[in-house]
Amino acid sequence: MTNDIATECPQEDTAIRYNNKHINEERGPCPHAFDHVLFYVSSPRVVARYLVCLFGFHIYAYKGLETGSREVSATAVKNGTAILVFMGAVRPLHWEPLLPSIDSIHQHIAEHGDSVKDVAFQCSDLESLVLKIKSKRAEQLLISDEP
Repeated sequence: MTNDIATECPQEDTAIRYNNKHINEERGPCPHAFDHVLFYVSSPRVVARYLVCLFGFHIYAYKGLETGSREVSATAVKNGTAILVFMGAVRPLHWEPLLPSIDSIHQHIAEHGDSVKDVAFQCSDLESLVLKIKSKRAEQLLISDEP
C-alpha cells in the first residue's frame, strides 16, 4: 500500500519552486504545511492559559468582548510554527436574534465536547487545488482562502 500524501507531494529535490512554494509540474500545487488548527471549546481563555503556562505557547491573537465581538470569543496561541485557535460562543444557545454560527458552536460542543473543528492548510494555488479536489470527485465541505 502506498502513501498517497508522499506520492502527491514530492520532496524538495524533485519539486519546482515558485514564489518559495513547492509545486510539482505534473501534479500541480499541494498543501505544503499546516496553517492552524481550530478547536471549539467551552472556555477559550482557560484552555489557552493552560497551554501558555505548561507548554510554552504564547498568546498570538485574541477576539472577544474587549475587541467588539459579542458573539464569539477566540484565543490563538503559538509555539514556533504551531498555531492553535480556541473558539467558544459568548451568547447562550438560541439567543435572539438567532445566529446559525453560534448555534453550530453550541451544538458541536454538546455532541463532541471540546474538540477539533477545522484544520487549515497552506497551499500555493488555491484555485488549482480546488479544481483537483473536484476532479477526483472528493466532497468539498469547505474550502476558503479567508484567514
